[in-house]
Amino acid sequence: MTLQNGLRTDDAAYLWSDTACYGFDGQFRYHDAKLLVSDSFPFAFVHSGMSDVGDRVTQGLAASKPSTYPALVEAVVGALKTPTASEQSCAGGERVLIASFDDRPRLTLIADKPTVGYPAFEPLETRKIVSGESEAIHAASERAGADPDGMLHIIETQALEPLDFDSAQPVAGNIMHAKVTRERVELSLVAVLPDPTGTAAADNWPTVREGMAGYMGEGVVTYA
Repeated sequence: MTLQNGLRTDDAAYLWSDTACYGFDGQFRYHDAKLLVSDSFPFAFVHSGMSDVGDRVTQGLAASKPSTYPALVEAVVGALKTPTASEQSCAGGERVLIASFDDRPRLTLIADKPTVGYPAFEPLETRKIVSGESEAIHAASERAGADPDGMLHIIETQALEPLDFDSAQPVAGNIMHAKVTRERVELSLVAVLPDPTGTAAADNWPTVREGMAGYMGEGVVTYA
């Protein structure tokens, strides 16, 4: 399960994610960048579910090279509507959480299956999203409010709670944070949590995928 937290304020949009990747059997496999940043205009996204989803969305964005928010949403929806055969066999839905800035900061969730409050393939703009349904996570989120500095306290709770009712896969690895403004995307490594093997991701480098950079450490992307 992917840590997929987001927040929007009056002057920026924020994302948080982890790096732990799990197999269909629920076992930890490896660490990889799940937070991807565009080089075309200010946006970053985090995907949930299988790694194929991130690759497919990235390929769709590379092909369309969106330079506006409507084009960005159209590209992500189009990618989500064309799952691979392996993804079709996965029971869980996929979600893409986008932080962007065009005329204003935006936080947008797009899902391929309807969930509570989230219609399928319809962009939902919101001010705050926190992964997980437990009472402890909801309580931590209420205490943190709309302060970006409070998100780490929520993540500490999320690391101790299953993010899905049917999943015991913990949040782990590098906890990455992206701040998206009109001029730049700032990437920060805000915490390191051990994975089920007792180790943690230590790489501090961007992996480039089709014009998108996936970060597991510090970085800044600027826009003219």
